[in-house]
Amino acid sequence: MPVPGKHRGVPGTANSLPGVDTVIYMMGINDIIGKGAINSVKTYNDTVKSIIDGCHASKKKIYIGTIPPAGGFTAFDKDPEKDTLRKDINKHLDTPDKWRRWRNRL
Repeated sequence: MPVPGKHRGVPGTANSLPGVDTVIYMMGINDIIGKGAINSVKTYNDTVKSIIDGCHASKKKIYIGTIPPAGGFTAFDKDPEKDTLRKDINKHLDTPDKWRRWRNRL
């Protein structure tokens, strides 16, 4: 079941649902396009780290998905750098050494 909420609210929201022991987190393209909250791989990491830490603190497993493409979305199509950032984040997620210490804690 999708859980609505801001990034930092995800673990808190998951904690309020009885029986939830696993969080599947998928950041959407709006986080890149929107108000520029995610404007680099570093800001992505900082945001996701707080989510991972919150899930681990509440003894929940977390799985993180890559960001899907958004071709055809005007705000996305008019700024090719946004797709480059999306691809850079996805490449980072697919690099095992970058995430090994978090994955090992799942």
